[in-house]
Amino acid sequence: RLGLYIFGRRQLFADCYELAPTFKTLLKRPDKLALVPTETLPTKRKQDDKVTPYFVEGLTGMSVLVNQLVAQWEAQQVKGAQGSKAKG
Repeated sequence: RLGLYIFGRRQLFADCYELAPTFKTLLKRPDKLALVPTETLPTKRKQDDKVTPYFVEGLTGMSVLVNQLVAQWEAQQVKGAQGSKAKG
């Protein structure tokens, strides 16, 4: 479930002689990052459970996703703080 995620121009690095052995291995794998943004650690999901992944399209897509998740987290923090004040 965890792994190494590399953002870069695939063609630029794939043609580099010094990186050829590494890229030969890397390019055997899927080149799209599949995430389940609603999942948190520790997960209750089993490895063979079916999920619908969100496929990240490059660095810009990852940036958009991170910004959306941060905004959701901040909204939850504000809502939680307001709920605590109402109880107290």
